[in-house]
Amino acid sequence: MINQTPHISSELEGAFKRVNQDLLTMASRSRAALADAAKGFLTRDNALCEATIEADDQIDRLENEINRALIELQLRFRPVAIDMRTTIASMHLCSAFERIGDQSVTIARRALVLNTTPKHRLADGMEHLYVSTRKHFEDCLISYTERNPELAVESIEASKPLREQINQTIDNLADELVEGSSAEDLQTVIDLIVVARCMRNVVKQSINVAREVLFLNEEAV
Repeated sequence: MINQTPHISSELEGAFKRVNQDLLTMASRSRAALADAAKGFLTRDNALCEATIEADDQIDRLENEINRALIELQLRFRPVAIDMRTTIASMHLCSAFERIGDQSVTIARRALVLNTTPKHRLADGMEHLYVSTRKHFEDCLISYTERNPELAVESIEASKPLREQINQTIDNLADELVEGSSAEDLQTVIDLIVVARCMRNVVKQSINVAREVLFLNEEAV
């Protein structure tokens, strides 16, 4: 193993701290995007939906900055001198947060369309899915910010019944796609199915965050 000078060690540590801070900022913005999109959907608030879509550029910009910083680290220092585990985990976390932002944008866009039609009777029943999805994401974020592998494992386990609930909701909505429904009703149900699938994708990316916590913890075992 190549010995690092104090200068190199200090420089690397500072660079990784900056990346971690950007990741935390990105996570916070993804969390806010999910909250605004879901609230815009549930309360039929177009302003929140539009704000979610506009704010996505900030998440995308952070993703580019983080990935560029990580690539520069690998080019600037010899690979054996870099904490590759942290580098890989940071890239994966960056991707997960960006995809949660994308799912939030999709929810917001579908909500803008849904808000132009009468509220479907099954829409209110999706609120509990959002509450559970948001809590799951937040628990996974806490497991990352606190480097808590126990909470990460608990969050991964908790995702199983949540995904089953979302899948059941999608199945229930699919049952609404019956012959004889108006074109408007069919489109509304399709939009609701897309929203439910977005929540399922958020759960999937939240699991990825928890898994990176376990991956990082392997180094300490």
